[in-house]
Amino acid sequence: MLAGLDSPKAGKVYLDYKDINKLGLSNYRKNAVSTIFQAYNLMTYMTARQNVQTALEITNTTVDNAKIEELFDLVGIPKEMIDKPVLQLSGSQQQRVAIVRALATNHDIIIADESTGNLDEETTQDIVNIFKDIARQQNKTVIIVTHETAVAKETDVVFELKKKHFTQL
Repeated sequence: MLAGLDSPKAGKVYLDYKDINKLGLSNYRKNAVSTIFQAYNLMTYMTARQNVQTALEITNTTVDNAKIEELFDLVGIPKEMIDKPVLQLSGSQQQRVAIVRALATNHDIIIADESTGNLDEETTQDIVNIFKDIARQQNKTVIIVTHETAVAKETDVVFELKKKHFTQL
């Protein structure tokens, strides 16, 4: 619901005291929230850079190639891989392209759905540290959906979903 991918059957979802359904879900997704999908949802006929540039164009964000390259470097993707078609990248690299795409749009809310599931332990820790820095230094909300206990332990607040109910741990 918070990602704006579906409407609640009952109740409402508010952002800054505004009902996101009244804002329009596509408008909300375009301007307020970045989602890192478990399955990446990359455009497979494009390069890594083009996937990020397209997201920026859709959100009317200025395309700054130097900033894009900086973000790729931040997540550990070498410069020579940025202009390769995403299908030539490993699963781990594709996951990190999806992370860069979300970070580049600079939205206040980032929803990371199993965003470290295809990463090794070291890269997972690097990505979690990036999320923590973004939350603390840029005052953004980062929601991490994970089955990884080690990742959950790194967060400020943990909720568990069990039998259709959230419980704060």
